[in-house]
Amino acid sequence: MIGDGCCAFVSICLGKSEMLPAKKSVGNAILMIIASSLLLTIIYLIFQTPIIAMFGGTVNEGTFFYSKEYFFYISLGIPFYMFGQSMNPIIRADGNPKFAMASTLIDAVANIILDPIFIFVFKWGMKGAAIATVIGQIITAILAVWYILHMRTIKPVLNDLKIDRQICGKTLLLGITSFLSQISLVAAMAAINNMLRKYGAIDEIFGQPQYAQIPMAVVGIVMKFFQIVISIVVGMAAGCIPIVGYNIGVGNKASKNYSQNY
Repeated sequence: MIGDGCCAFVSICLGKSEMLPAKKSVGNAILMIIASSLLLTIIYLIFQTPIIAMFGGTVNEGTFFYSKEYFFYISLGIPFYMFGQSMNPIIRADGNPKFAMASTLIDAVANIILDPIFIFVFKWGMKGAAIATVIGQIITAILAVWYILHMRTIKPVLNDLKIDRQICGKTLLLGITSFLSQISLVAAMAAINNMLRKYGAIDEIFGQPQYAQIPMAVVGIVMKFFQIVISIVVGMAAGCIPIVGYNIGVGNKASKNYSQNY
């Protein structure tokens, strides 16, 4: 919500040649990301068990143990994950989609390389998978910080980090659609897992504690494949944000020039 909203707001501001609001939007977005990520980390750590239960992680003792272990380390990485992911669309709005793509790929590659090392070589198991994921997120966050200090167009200064309620409100309003689309998927997954836990217990085989996690594992695999489709759609939509925002900002003249050139 914060990243996509800031991306759209910055694109509109750049279209209007209003550099100051664009820079303030980035500065305010950074503060909102840090504050909300720290708050979420605290909430996740305090309400760890209820959240795991809400997503069906208490289906049996084994599943709960591994879920709790993974959840703890992933919760510690929330600030890094949110910062890196939120800055990604802002980097695109600054006119550098290649850097945004590279930082995302580096995260994925680091995770893929570190997973087998931590799981099989160090014998860390589920903890190793979580730590590998967090390290990848930290790398992305570091790259995002580096880019903020070297932004092409909208490099913020310390004065831009002062909270402006009006800019924050516009940023969140522009990003509410992204938030709703993502949170609806989370809610759907929670509902599916709970239905699997409830009706899976009726089955003669999957009702046994040692097999209770199998239906969730199958659905998890299917959802990962389905996520490819979702990612393509989200990626196409996110790529349109800077262009559409720019055209909105400069009005009919920009649209006319764009049509003539292309």
